[in-house]
Amino acid sequence: MQDTPKEGVERRELGEGLMIWRDAKSPFWQMRAYVPGTRRYVRQSLKTADEHKAIVEARKRWMRVQVRMEDNLPIFELRIEKACDLWIKHAEKLEEKGEFRPAVLYFARGTIKRYLKAYFGTRPLSSIDHGESDRYWRWRIENGKQGKSPRKVTLSMELTVINQIIEWAEIQGHVKRALIPRLKLPKPLAKRKQERRAAFSAHEMDTLFAMLKLWQGQGYKHTHRMTRMVLYYAVRLVYLSGMRTNDLPLLRWRDVRETWSERDQHWYVELYLRGKVEPGWVVALPDARKYLLEWRELSPCTDPDDLVFSFERDKEGRSKFPGLESSFRLFLKENNLWKDADGEQRSLYSLRHTYATEALKHGVPIEDLARNMRTSVSMIVEHYGHVTNLEKAKVLTQRPVTLTIDPFAGLLEEEEEEV
Repeated sequence: MQDTPKEGVERRELGEGLMIWRDAKSPFWQMRAYVPGTRRYVRQSLKTADEHKAIVEARKRWMRVQVRMEDNLPIFELRIEKACDLWIKHAEKLEEKGEFRPAVLYFARGTIKRYLKAYFGTRPLSSIDHGESDRYWRWRIENGKQGKSPRKVTLSMELTVINQIIEWAEIQGHVKRALIPRLKLPKPLAKRKQERRAAFSAHEMDTLFAMLKLWQGQGYKHTHRMTRMVLYYAVRLVYLSGMRTNDLPLLRWRDVRETWSERDQHWYVELYLRGKVEPGWVVALPDARKYLLEWRELSPCTDPDDLVFSFERDKEGRSKFPGLESSFRLFLKENNLWKDADGEQRSLYSLRHTYATEALKHGVPIEDLARNMRTSVSMIVEHYGHVTNLEKAKVLTQRPVTLTIDPFAGLLEEEEEEV
């Protein structure tokens, strides 16, 4: 295979298919070495304008390539664009096995298409270092969707995607382990305060449910009307449980149960949620029972393994999850509920924020709320600090009861009752 440099290029043949060359575009020497049996060349910049140093460096690098050939290690460096495509195929296979969440894969595809490929393109994977990372984040912030600066949580999720691609490439042997550092958000971004999350007021929730009930029959196709009916009950359950939106497509009827509490002498609705974080049972507000029973009477998909929010099956007989997020956004726009008082756009996820806000207003302890929402106390404090002291004034102003009798009297009475 012949690959002759252009005319006017300065070059030095070093034997065994190895040569160095440079042209007027750059003072630095370049290395080119033919790899037998591959019909391809290794091309690298030697980062020096000194001819003698370039020759020594080229021979060192060529020896390293030969060692990798003998050890059956990859010779040609993986490009970032190709690494993204291969990682997506890997994630899709995991998603088919139920080992990768669909919502995360959807987000990763968008991140790769809009940002990683647009910025890095065909650069080698090893070109990513902390300096390049900082340049990327500056570019990313300036090129947000609709010209808006991305949220910190969005950037953190994108960072996770990038690091997963790097880790996968190392495991597959495309790059040497630890050659590429795990990336971090720049300090100014890492310290950026989380924005207040959009939610609904109590009055808006009343309006939302009333309008959503009417909206069900306004679809001009049967599938539209059914999707809107599913949406009505899904909105109810998210609001009454505080679940994440990526919990919805995974929730099956076998994940719903009613549990009797001996302590409270009361039945509670529990949901087994498995999206984003470790799966676990959470307790929904009492009205969840009513709406789950209503929907179960209407739904054609009620087998234990069927998705709760589904009204049709695919060719293999499996229940299908409808596009609820896009339908909900359309509903919000049509009914002037698209943005909150601060101009923040709302979504199906805003119902989780509304659940958290109302729980805090009613005095639910932060630790208990965090556990039931499957998140951390710090996240609750950071995102829902707008629940003002005045709204919790009753809890904050409760005074301790002054003892007017022997403080041991109650203890003795309790011991007698236990005996």
